[in-house]
Amino acid sequence: MLEEIYKLLKENVVELEDVELREDTSLIASGYMDSYEVVMLLEQLEQTFSIKIELDDLDLEDFESPANIVKLVETKRR
Repeated sequence: MLEEIYKLLKENVVELEDVELREDTSLIASGYMDSYEVVMLLEQLEQTFSIKIELDDLDLEDFESPANIVKLVETKRR
């Protein structure tokens, strides 16, 4: 699943196209992603993994690293 997350990030966040992503790559604190890109990625995650993430449940920490995104998706798939 991590590779799928990397692919979605590179396809949806222009600043990440040339970045070598790792599980712990800082996405928000480093400035790679802003709130708009989080929302766009959220939509892609919902479509790709057939999950629903309520905006009320949304925590930016869930999008701080690829590993955190994997945890979020895994939690929502249950």
